Parts: sequence; structure tokens; C-alpha cells
Amino acid sequence: MSASIISIHYRRRVIQDHLVRYFVGAGGISVVITITLIFFYLFYEVIPIFSSVDIHESQSYSLPGGGMTIHTGMDEYGQVGVRFVSDGRVIFFNAKDGKQLATQKLLLPGAITAYSHNIPDFVSFGTNNGQVLVVKYVFDVSYPENVKTITPRLEYPLGVEPLVLDESEKALSYLAIQIADDSAGITATTEDGRLLYAHYTREESFLNGAINIELDSLTEIKLPTVVNGLLLDPLNRFIFASEDNALLQFNISDSEIRNAIRYPLSGKATRLEYLLGDISLLVGLDNGQVQQWMPVRTGTGRQLTLIRTFREQTASVSNISAEHRRKGFAVASEDGRVTINYSTSHRTLASFKIADANVRTLAWTSRGKHLLV
Repeated sequence: MSASIISIHYRRRVIQDHLVRYFVGAGGISVVITITLIFFYLFYEVIPIFSSVDIHESQSYSLPGGGMTIHTGMDEYGQVGVRFVSDGRVIFFNAKDGKQLATQKLLLPGAITAYSHNIPDFVSFGTNNGQVLVVKYVFDVSYPENVKTITPRLEYPLGVEPLVLDESEKALSYLAIQIADDSAGITATTEDGRLLYAHYTREESFLNGAINIELDSLTEIKLPTVVNGLLLDPLNRFIFASEDNALLQFNISDSEIRNAIRYPLSGKATRLEYLLGDISLLVGLDNGQVQQWMPVRTGTGRQLTLIRTFREQTASVSNISAEHRRKGFAVASEDGRVTINYSTSHRTLASFKIADANVRTLAWTSRGKHLLV
């Protein structure tokens, strides 16, 4: 082989060695940069834990639409709000200035006597003739001409027509509901002291989206006492209720309601809500305490157990609103104070007075950055 050919091969090998060295070096540097960026991202996410809570009032305005508010909600960005009014109106409004955007009227067969809500956006209404209507408020996000636009609308997960829960047409007092992809459970109390439980099969047409609801079972018992709160277990195994000074746990077996187990409270129950996940119960008392209860497995089955108590407030609890993605919750009291707690760490994050009157409703955005009071 001639010297010139050897020289060419040598130079080519030298160039290849240099390229490989630079590529390997660039790859190593990129790995270091990536790890560093991950570290800064984690630091950015964790650092708020060590800083104090920053809460301030961003806007204040008169109640849009008038009437008595039953329930409120917001989109995840805190830009559009919704009010459900006792006369059946649903009012969508700009959450920044209170300007009305749209109004709809629910097709209810009677006056609203009971309501319940599920995280994040299901609201159920019971009427004075024993019927139930379930609605879901939805905020569609679009970008016409590169401008973010939020369009609110209502959906009916159990159909547009109300369901007949009580065939005797008595007024419903308290209501709770759980909806799965193919089924739904509804429980309610009536004005004549009965506890109802109904289980439905739910089918949605993949062609036109029509909802078909069929009743699987309906059972009732006479309540042993007067209740002032009601919740249904997500798996339809238990019904939880609150009376003046106790919690009641009804077991559901073979679509039948079994006798209640009674758990004494340290005060009069004024509010009963679920924490995120619909497992832990939050019980507001007239002495300002909020107790967290949870079903715990024992030798005789699952029984409610007191897990922790929050004692920041002294006035009677009027409302509790759980966050949609974290284990935090806000508590309103009759003296106009709002307290924000975090259950897992058993901490009170903030407490502030916003009014001299009772706070009726609370609503978190799904991101937990805005609270509508």
C-alpha cells in the first residue's frame, strides 16, 4: 500500500476520533445539564412548601343575578363562575367582575328542597315531589384567533328528565349521589322521615351520546332519628348521615339498607362533606371544630374512626369545601371567617375574616389557586 493511501486513511481516522470525542463530550454535558434542570424544577416545585401562604382578595362584586345561592363553582383558570339559584336558574358569570355571561333554567318538576354536589362538577337537586335531577357544569376551552375563550354549558349525566326517586311524591330533605361509567347510586331522606336508596344502570350511546337509565333496585327504611347531612360511599356500600350529636353509618347489602351504627360527636353536627377521594368524612360542628373520620377495617367490618380534629375556629361551621386535587379544604363559619386546612399534615394554612355575616358558599378552582366565596 502506498504512503499516500496510508496518509489518507490516517487523516480520516483522526477526524473520526475527534468527532466521536466531541459527540461523547457533548452527550455527557447534555446529561449534566438535564440533571441540573431537573434539580431546579424540583427545587421550584418544593420551595413553596417552606414559604408562608399568600392569600389576598383579587375581586369583590355584587351577587350576579340575584336570588338565593345554592351552589357555586368555577373553571380551572378562575375566569368563569357559575351560580345555582334556588328558583332553578343557572347563572354563568365572569369571575373577575361579576358580569353575567349566560343564564339557563333547569327543567324541574317542582321546588328545590334538597341538593348535593360531588367533586369536581356534579350537582344534584331534589324536589318537593320526590324527583331528582343531576347536572354537570362544563367549561369548554377554545382558541379562536389565538385568543383563549371559555364557553360554559350544562350536561345531564343521568338524562334530561328528572328521575322519580320517591313514588309517594314526598319532598326530599337531603340528597347524595355517586355516578360511575355504567351505574349510579342515589340516596335521599324524605320529609316524613324515610331513608331511600336507589341503584341505576347507566348506558351511553356511542352513536349520539344519548343516556339510557334503568332502575335496578329501590329500597327504603324508617329513619331512627332526624338527620341533617347525608353522603353515599363511592362503591355504594355505605350511607353516612349526621344527626345533632352523632354520625350514622348504614350498610348496604344486597341493595338493602341495614340498621345504623351510631358514632357520638363532641358537638352538634352542622355540615357533612367528603374530602378528596370520597373516603374521609369532614364533619363541621357548632363549636367550630372540624373532625375528619374514616372507615377503618376492624374484626366486625369497616367502622368509622376519628382520625384528627381541627380546632382553629370557634363559631359554628356553615360550609366546607374540599380541594379538587389535594387534601386541603376550606371552612366557613357563621361569624364570616374562612379557614384553610391541610388534612395530611394536620395544619391550618390560613385563617382570615372576610365578612360580618354567615358565609353561605365556597368554591375552589380545580387547580386550587382561586377560592370563590
